[in-house]
Amino acid sequence: MYTRPTCPICGAVLDQMDFPKHGVCELCGKEYHSNYICPNGHRTCNPCRTKNAFEEAKKLCLETKSKNPIDIAEKIMNLPDFSVFGCRHYFVVPMALLTAFKNCGGKIRNFESVLDHILINTQLYPSSLCRIGGICGIPMCCGVCIRELDAKYFRDEKDLVKLENALSVRCMRSILKYYVIGNEGCCKDHIYACLYEGAKFLNDYFWIEVEMPEKIICKYWKHNPYDNCTDCHFYRGVKPVICEVVEKN
Repeated sequence: MYTRPTCPICGAVLDQMDFPKHGVCELCGKEYHSNYICPNGHRTCNPCRTKNAFEEAKKLCLETKSKNPIDIAEKIMNLPDFSVFGCRHYFVVPMALLTAFKNCGGKIRNFESVLDHILINTQLYPSSLCRIGGICGIPMCCGVCIRELDAKYFRDEKDLVKLENALSVRCMRSILKYYVIGNEGCCKDHIYACLYEGAKFLNDYFWIEVEMPEKIICKYWKHNPYDNCTDCHFYRGVKPVICEVVEKN
């Protein structure tokens, strides 16, 4: 499992720069800005670097019958072309949540096209957003899955936009909930936090209770060379509560 993204041309691990560099992609010919630079001089844009991982993830989502977004997300992150860090993580939460939503009986029209829309929309967010802007791109991308649900779930366009924003905000707050002083967290930690909050959101607003494991335990901590993983909540295990029971007096 690679720590950082790799070059799709030569397979070398990419160097991460503090400031985006401009270039013309050798694969698609489009201009781009990116923080990741190939040590062998190859120039590739973020969409071309994530294409293979997305196609494998898309195939997995179309075939799986799992109703558990944690299980689906881990299968995606276990793909050979998936790095420990990087913008590949942007599409994981929307894909995992919508796949579980559909498999639990939720209404989604043309699911294959929906998955393609997720890639297009999440690629609007620049890579290394956490490094250059101080904010994680993963929760910001979570709201894109709401627009792909069947129109019958929404009263009007304002209702749709409100729920899109609400999900992204709740996912951002969930990351802060599991934040540990001295431990900045990582892409995997943020994925788990957003999936947990996203599952609760689906239950709250759409009455679809997806399946969750008894505990959410990170399986990737040993691949993270930067953080004090033993302080991470998901290293120890977090018990998810999707439908909370209200006790009557």
